[in-house]
Amino acid sequence: MSLKQVICGFTTLVLILSNSFMLEAQLQVGFYASSCSLAEFIVKQEVRNALSRDRGLAAGLVRMHFHDCFIRGCDGSVLIDSTPSNTAEKDSRPANNPSLRGFEVIDSAKDRLEAICKGVVSCADILAFAARDSVEITGGFGYDVPAGRRDGRISLASEVLANLPPPTFNVNQLTQNFANKGFTQDEMVTLSGAHTIGRSHCGSFNNRLYSFNSTTSQDPSLDPIYAAQLKQQCPQGSPNSNILVPMDPSSPTTTDVGYYRNIIANRGLFTSDQTLLTNTATATQVIQNAQNPFIWRSKFAAAMVKMGRIGTGNAGEIRENCRMINKEEVEIHGDILEAILLYVSLIDLVPASNVSKSWCSIVASSLRHLKKPKPWLIIHKQANCSPYATTTHTYDPCSNQWIKISQPSIKFISALKSSQSNVLYMLSSSKFSFSFDSLNSTWFNVDPPLVWRMDPIVACVGDSVVVASGVCQFEEPLHHWLRNHQ
Repeated sequence: MSLKQVICGFTTLVLILSNSFMLEAQLQVGFYASSCSLAEFIVKQEVRNALSRDRGLAAGLVRMHFHDCFIRGCDGSVLIDSTPSNTAEKDSRPANNPSLRGFEVIDSAKDRLEAICKGVVSCADILAFAARDSVEITGGFGYDVPAGRRDGRISLASEVLANLPPPTFNVNQLTQNFANKGFTQDEMVTLSGAHTIGRSHCGSFNNRLYSFNSTTSQDPSLDPIYAAQLKQQCPQGSPNSNILVPMDPSSPTTTDVGYYRNIIANRGLFTSDQTLLTNTATATQVIQNAQNPFIWRSKFAAAMVKMGRIGTGNAGEIRENCRMINKEEVEIHGDILEAILLYVSLIDLVPASNVSKSWCSIVASSLRHLKKPKPWLIIHKQANCSPYATTTHTYDPCSNQWIKISQPSIKFISALKSSQSNVLYMLSSSKFSFSFDSLNSTWFNVDPPLVWRMDPIVACVGDSVVVASGVCQFEEPLHHWLRNHQ
């Protein structure tokens, strides 16, 4: 068993005992310019490839970013899969499941980025970039995305309905919902324009066609011709819950002001769309947006940047896989190692070293500044004839086990001694050999001190080995001998 195996074994236990360390996020344009310069380019490539196969995915990615930011902030929590013990945001019905889509685009971008910039680009940033690219590719304005978001570790379906505005909200409810996230009423109307692309399941607006209220079955604010078309597409009582209709029939895959023109024509698909005409201020904004495509695109880009800043803060991680949180990996501290060595058998730590290569990588970074752990007992034996091979055994009193460690031979015979627990040496009038690694010794062979001493003090001081004191064969002033061992 090597020292590397012993140390790797420690990791399995230490990770259970500690909490993760959170880094502070600082959003800025060009965040990955030096750490992963191709990040935004790769995301845009993946989005463009996906949209070339299914242009409707653009709406899915924009909507996913919105649904991410409005719940716990823009932390990528909407990307996390459910587990047997937790239903995640993406599986909340009916807000997210089965309507959210585009997860595979984020996965593809993440896989490519991990291959060239492992552990650098967050899933939350990938989603923000993908939403921007979707807007731009479908006809909206491109915009700079401040990045540096951290990925959240919590995703709860139970938090979705309380934070996302349903399609049945009226204008006052919409205004309050967006205000809770820091948006003005004008920004609410602007962001509602995202409904210019995408599609909807019939269940999100069927009440407007068949059960509007106790006195009328059809919403009187809905254009009758449009209502008839919707009824053909979504028959009453249809057992098919997967029927989809475009939210902007005239240009369902183009980011334009068709959404606002539909509202003016009483062809808003949802109650939350058509309700914008029921308030003087929001109705004015609808008309202005419909008449000024350039201004709306500019306002929409600015509102998306603002939305991308919701809830970005100190906590989080960089997920390896956007669909699941990382296993907690933390710095290993000496006091924890000490506790493990006191209570856990050395032999029991050996199997843990075979978990994976990543364990050893984690330990290597965690133990850079730590002293090497010491076994309880080391016994070295040396043959009394050439080549004077040495063998070493360690003893673990907890498990009552002896573990053999292979050692290199050295070139001369002498008594093996140790005046420090981590310095082994053999000193004679012809040779001085010493080692600092008692478990996997590397021996240094040098000439002995000029003045021969018996039973000296041998110690490591800085970058030098000091040989001092002891019984001297000559009557002369006491002095010491230094030998650099680097």
